[in-house]
Amino acid sequence: MLSAEQGRPLDPIQASHEKEAAYLPYLSEIREIKPIADIAGKTTGKKSRWPWPPAASSHINAVLEHLGLLHLFNTVVTAKM
Repeated sequence: MLSAEQGRPLDPIQASHEKEAAYLPYLSEIREIKPIADIAGKTTGKKSRWPWPPAASSHINAVLEHLGLLHLFNTVVTAKM
């Protein structure tokens, strides 16, 4: 839609990969959203699935690890890109 609106060709898969790669250098600046982290902590072992945005699972794992939250999740499943 944005591509058509702007009259410029855009490969959405390539754009998604570039976006993911662009934020990784800023990983140290990512902060948890406390209410969400609290819910994750309270539901550990009770909720089998969490909705994750489409992203490379390695990126999601890196963010969760940085925030100290990765141990709350047995499995991280993301949409295939």
